[in-house]
Amino acid sequence: MKHPTTTPTAPLAARLLCWLLVVVGAAALGDARQWLGTTFPGFFLMPNRVVPSAGLPGWAGGRDGRPVYHHVLLAIDDVPVASTADAY
Repeated sequence: MKHPTTTPTAPLAARLLCWLLVVVGAAALGDARQWLGTTFPGFFLMPNRVVPSAGLPGWAGGRDGRPVYHHVLLAIDDVPVASTADAY
């Protein structure tokens, strides 16, 4: 006698979840590849050029008591920055 603990849809749901994870992983990998070989400025920027609160206490700025979080990046080396793409 079989136990009714599993349903026929359980394996289908598990397979769909696995495929979804594969697709999301492949998309993340494809997106991450664009950053290979690029220069990292030492901080992150949101699309509106604001430096988000992402850092550790030992990182520069926070360690010196002058965090740069929530400031808008306006220029780099006196060159105006109009977008996040310009900064990177």
